Amino acid sequence: MTNHRMFAGHVLSCSIPLPALPILWPALEEASSLCVRESTGIVGSKQLGLTWRHEWREENGDLSLQVGLIDFETAAASGCYLLRAPEQCDFHLDPTAGTIAVDACGELAASTLEHLLIDQALPRLLAHQGHLMVHASLAHTTNGAALFLGQSGWGKSTLAGLLHRRGITALCDDCVLLEAHQGQVWATPAYPGLRLYEDSIEEVFATPQSLAPVADYSRKQRVIGLPLPTELLAPQRLVAVYLLSDPRLANEVMSIEPLTSAAACMALIEHSFKLDPTARPQTVEHLRKAGSVTKAIPAFALRYPHDFAHQDRLICMVREHIDRIVKFSA
Repeated sequence: MTNHRMFAGHVLSCSIPLPALPILWPALEEASSLCVRESTGIVGSKQLGLTWRHEWREENGDLSLQVGLIDFETAAASGCYLLRAPEQCDFHLDPTAGTIAVDACGELAASTLEHLLIDQALPRLLAHQGHLMVHASLAHTTNGAALFLGQSGWGKSTLAGLLHRRGITALCDDCVLLEAHQGQVWATPAYPGLRLYEDSIEEVFATPQSLAPVADYSRKQRVIGLPLPTELLAPQRLVAVYLLSDPRLANEVMSIEPLTSAAACMALIEHSFKLDPTARPQTVEHLRKAGSVTKAIPAFALRYPHDFAHQDRLICMVREHIDRIVKFSA
């Protein structure tokens, strides 16, 4: 059964349950569409071969993802990719058509399949279409939104949760679509929600929350039912970008320091999703869009001790800094 959901401002028709994604709402009925379906083979084309283009590895060296360009008999099917999560799932991506065909291995847990789709395959599909999809959390203030960049494990989700508890609404914690237009930057959350470890959940929320596993290989839990007005799923005006510090280099010093436009641009590129990092046209387009973003809004390095004992001071510092930026730019 096909249902319709929202992902990064796009309408998504899917035959696979994706409960973490919000159900389609009327204002987006005419938006660009994507399609996710279970694989039934590539209809109308004969697959001849596969050329591996790139791979992603965990810090311990384990292979987490790899992508290859599929060689088809017909030119009409060219430009299709295989994104593989080894021993878990193959995703056949057609960026031109905006489709993903899913071929799961064995009895893959539903939560794991959802995680791989919405946190890996869909962002990379949109990135290859030319969108700037950044690995970041997004928080909403009454005067605009703030973006927090960082690698997995650097505390983006925890910081978004701490801000949310103190009145700065967490819009998403992993993927944001950025667009610069007429001197302003707009940020669209991929989907609402937080994914946190147990210790962070206890610190962020005063009362017990409804939780679901993110994936069978992760200790993170997905916080479900997080209240979020539907209008906040639309593009939000971005007022600042913050690059989080590497927790391995953290000390007791807490600071917010300006980044140059060049450094901020490279940070956006480094912390962005890519399907094929060897594809020159997409690389050039991502660089152009990242440059447009960092020319339009200020960016900062955010350094702080990754210790819950300092959370009140950290959130106070971030809130005051955002307020100053908004007043200065008004």
